[in-house]
Amino acid sequence: IARWQLDENLYDATPNMMDMVFKGTPNYQDDAKEGSKSLLLNGSSNYLQLPYEVACSDELTIAMWVKMRGSNSWQRLFDFGNDTDHYMFLTPSTGSAMRFSIKNGDKEQQVSCKTKLPVSQWKHVAVTIAEGKTVIYIDGEEAASSTDITIKPSDIHPVLNYIGRSQFNSDPFLSAYLDDIRVYNHAVSDADLKVIMDGGEPTAIQSPEADDVVPTATYGIDGIKRDAPRRGLNIINGKKMIK
Repeated sequence: IARWQLDENLYDATPNMMDMVFKGTPNYQDDAKEGSKSLLLNGSSNYLQLPYEVACSDELTIAMWVKMRGSNSWQRLFDFGNDTDHYMFLTPSTGSAMRFSIKNGDKEQQVSCKTKLPVSQWKHVAVTIAEGKTVIYIDGEEAASSTDITIKPSDIHPVLNYIGRSQFNSDPFLSAYLDDIRVYNHAVSDADLKVIMDGGEPTAIQSPEADDVVPTATYGIDGIKRDAPRRGLNIINGKKMIK
């Protein structure tokens, strides 16, 4: 659905044009995992905001390269929500562990790793949210999972979608280098996650093979039916395709 390579710009590299907005002045660094640059968040005032429709699907994958600069607890790799009662976030450290939490006005549901994310090392971090299982991955390997998560991203329908900032004003901003951030509106497979980590694209996204094929059912990423495919990502006959 969206990919931000962060090579001296905040543009979405897909045709979906979901560009980021940066709070402050972007600071690009030569220390990178994909391409030539990474983006530095200073831990005091910088963060990224994503388009409101980026995380409204039933399933979701959020993936990124991150190199932590500070070890303050409750920083946010991402925090998609509406307020302090409706959110889903990934913190690199609660003080002892990395944790994914999701809440839709009632009790918070969680997945926690055994340890926190290390400092001064590039790590590929991803969360996949699917019906029946939510997984945290580190460097392409499952680090923690739960089959008890029942809240879907679409239940929250988040519009305040942050990288590096919390819905809670008391939590610290993220101090880290970021590279190749991606969001998909489905839970990618273990194999596809390794492809993403290596800079490729998951096999679940396909391109139309012929212009004369007439789809019987076409939807946008917002779930609204379309008369014909449009530029960007379309759901055609149940498959995700880029036009």
